[in-house]
Amino acid sequence: MGIPISIAARLKKVLDVIGKRSEEQIRVCSLGYPDILFGPEEAKQMGWELDHLEESQHASEIREWHGLPDNYPISSAESFFVSLGAKLEVVDIIKHRGVEIIADLGIKDSLLSHANTFDFVFDNGTLEHCFHVGQAFINAASLVKTGGYIYHNNPYNIFNHGFWGMNPTLYGDFYPSIGFEIIYMKLQNCHDPSHVVRIKDGYSKREYMLKTALGDRAGEEYALQCLAKKVEQKTFEGLIQSKYLSK
Repeated sequence: MGIPISIAARLKKVLDVIGKRSEEQIRVCSLGYPDILFGPEEAKQMGWELDHLEESQHASEIREWHGLPDNYPISSAESFFVSLGAKLEVVDIIKHRGVEIIADLGIKDSLLSHANTFDFVFDNGTLEHCFHVGQAFINAASLVKTGGYIYHNNPYNIFNHGFWGMNPTLYGDFYPSIGFEIIYMKLQNCHDPSHVVRIKDGYSKREYMLKTALGDRAGEEYALQCLAKKVEQKTFEGLIQSKYLSK
């Protein structure tokens, strides 16, 4: 799982908000190790000075996995998050980089000892690879403490990328049921990243998604991004898709 500069910018915005309300180091949990896929020059274009970041000890392996040239700079994810005032912890099913908390997100209570712990949890394309995806969402959300945030960047219709593609009604129905508020949902075109569509109140309607949100670009591949904030502690008690409740 990698973080390009566009996703890093979104993460930074959330961490800046959290940092303004607390002097303590921000605790961040990534679902899967987040390889940093941008260098100092790209960061400077965003107004960041990141020359001081440490090189990842897994740089060669990361370059090979992501098809990057041998001279491409690969910073450690830990040092990147430290530069943003945060401590990074990682959940995964195996030790890719040797620092992971080992857990199967698809198993109930697999992360019970870490519940209500993190200021920010982010899923940059992990949950679609979990067979028991509903349980994985429950486990991921359980990690967030009240006042904290969770961010998802999952496939909407990226064919055969993982087991699942996500629909906006999943986030829009699930998160309010467990005490979160949706900050935003967006679709980003995978082959034209500048084309971003903000999802509004019609998210549960098929017609809205096909005609209003995407229009004549509905057949193109999109990633679906969601940011939600935990405003109260609520127990998950099951979920029925909202369009069926409104009839």
